[in-house]
Amino acid sequence: MNTFKQISEKEWIRADYRPAAEILRDADDLFPNIKVDFCEYEDDGIGRMKIAYFLTSNNRQFYVEQHVEYPFAITIIGLLNDKKTYFDDLEEVLELMHLSRADLSFIFDWQH
Repeated sequence: MNTFKQISEKEWIRADYRPAAEILRDADDLFPNIKVDFCEYEDDGIGRMKIAYFLTSNNRQFYVEQHVEYPFAITIIGLLNDKKTYFDDLEEVLELMHLSRADLSFIFDWQH
C-alpha cells in the first residue's frame, strides 16, 4: 500500500515543482488524521503563505501550500513538472489524501 510522510524543507530535493491542482478548502482540513507542521512565509504580491512538504512511499515529492490571507481558503498541491509522470503523480497524491478530481476547483496543465 502506498503511503506518504511529511518531510522537512532541508530534506526537500529542489527541482521544477509547480502547482498541479487547486482546492477550495483549508489545508489543515485536508489532513484530519495526521498533524502537519506548516512553515509560514511571505510572498511578495500575494501575502502570507504556508507550505508543507511530503514524500510518498514511491519516492515522489509533493507539496501542499495555502494562501493564508485570502478571504476564502485556496490550497495548492504541487508536483514535479515531469511530462511522463505528472498526471499519474496527481492521481496518486489525490488517492493518498483521500481526494478525487471532483474535489478540485482547478487543475494546472503545464504540459502544453
